[in-house]
Amino acid sequence: RGAVPLIGRRSKEVMEKVRSHPPVSQNSLEALQQLPVSLQLEFLRRHYGISQVELADHLGVKQGYLSRMEKEGSDHLLSQYERAARALNARICIYPKVSN
Repeated sequence: RGAVPLIGRRSKEVMEKVRSHPPVSQNSLEALQQLPVSLQLEFLRRHYGISQVELADHLGVKQGYLSRMEKEGSDHLLSQYERAARALNARICIYPKVSN
């Protein structure tokens, strides 16, 4: 189950939404790579139809904290984003810029 604790009733709902939802399209993946991690998190959460409250409950944080994590320019620990990524069946990657 990894390092993400399963907390409360909503956790099973979050995992089911992630498992049952279609994968992100290749075009979306390419666009996602251009976004800051905070906006990637928000995109994936919305893609899976998961509310901030549901994901926050799953992660054991308050909804307001998750909201701040999703703001562009937010400055949170990478470990917090890694926990959220694992909950959304995702991972954090660093991509080099491609020169034109």
